[in-house]
Amino acid sequence: MPPLWVLLALGCLRLGSGVNLQPQLASVTFATSNPTLTTVALEKPLCMFDSSAALHGTYEVYLYVLVDSASFRNASVQDSTKAPLSSTFQQTEGGRTGPYKAAAFDLTPCGDLPSWDAVRDVSRASEILNAYLVRVGTNGTCLSDPNFWGLCNPPLSAATEYRFKYVLVNMSTGLVQDQTLWSDPIRTNRRKWWSRSVLGDRHVAGPAERGHDRHHVHPGLPALLLAHWLCWRHCPQPRGHGQC
Repeated sequence: MPPLWVLLALGCLRLGSGVNLQPQLASVTFATSNPTLTTVALEKPLCMFDSSAALHGTYEVYLYVLVDSASFRNASVQDSTKAPLSSTFQQTEGGRTGPYKAAAFDLTPCGDLPSWDAVRDVSRASEILNAYLVRVGTNGTCLSDPNFWGLCNPPLSAATEYRFKYVLVNMSTGLVQDQTLWSDPIRTNRRKWWSRSVLGDRHVAGPAERGHDRHHVHPGLPALLLAHWLCWRHCPQPRGHGQC
């Protein structure tokens, strides 16, 4: 199945609000070894908030993370004035007592897709990948660094189910403009131990653990993005449901 942002950008799903959509785990087309022991790669909400009409002004997207539990299944990420919460990983015990803000990034306009040259240039695959994916759990030093003052996005816990939510914030007012549903639970990988009868008491990391902090670029990424760009060129106007 194509990534959600492809369906939205190509007019296959035309919704003016992200309220009925959920963050999606990044397709294996974009990132293999996902999720890992301590990280999760998600598709950015491209065309999720502005698929039917352009937004005017400056907006940012906040990504919130929550450990899945019945107590916080529909946890709010805004206060009574519609201001987004600024709860941190430390304040929520890693998302166990409530949602924390793990990332913030500018809203990329729905029509701002890679240029022809960028899509064909394999050397820019990593740059393009960063434009379409957001990674949770990639900062391994922010908790222990006393000089770190930014948004801390520390490693997630292994074998744990997390849920994610995107929130659109109007930077002029500082208030929540729109938001998605919470994602379905996404479980990080469980640590695997090799047989001690073969290796004795020494633990040897397997492939999943050796790459626990990395997501690999799939070789088909440039071709998929090229197809996306071509289809967008030929159907730039909003279409009915199921059309491209």
